[in-house]
Amino acid sequence: MAMRNNVGLSRFAQAFLVATALAPVLLVWAAASYEASRTYAVSAVVVALLMVGACVGLLALAKRELQMDPLMITKAVRMDKEALGFLVAYALPLVASKDPTNLAALGVFMLMVGLVLMQLQILHVNPLLGMLGFHFYQVELTNSDTALVITRSRDLPSKASHGQQLAPGLWLLI
Repeated sequence: MAMRNNVGLSRFAQAFLVATALAPVLLVWAAASYEASRTYAVSAVVVALLMVGACVGLLALAKRELQMDPLMITKAVRMDKEALGFLVAYALPLVASKDPTNLAALGVFMLMVGLVLMQLQILHVNPLLGMLGFHFYQVELTNSDTALVITRSRDLPSKASHGQQLAPGLWLLI
């Protein structure tokens, strides 16, 4: 039997995981628009909760379905603070908006941010994963490549770690 290569998540699944980064933005928008429209606010909370469920489900599926591969690390740097910067930079304008119920503006904003996150493959700015207890590390590998590691561990990844490759340069260690 030939050994299969770890191809990671499909492009659609990667996009969906990136989209979950916007769940906290929806919660901020819901709070900002609650007085003007409770219907919009409640709808935004429901969508945010569905995104949380999708994120947890997608990571559970990746853990179950993707093969474990070695990840030889020479250096690791914590990247957790990026998620907080994301919230401040992208959610604050929603709170300060003169019309917090403008759905078109919210939709365009979320689409633009999602596309940027996806194209730049900067999943480490996903505050939802941080809220779910994940930590982010930029690691340098023995072959001089760099990768992003997502893990629940607060400790730096060990030099000989094993995990699932979610995408090029993105690993899940559990």
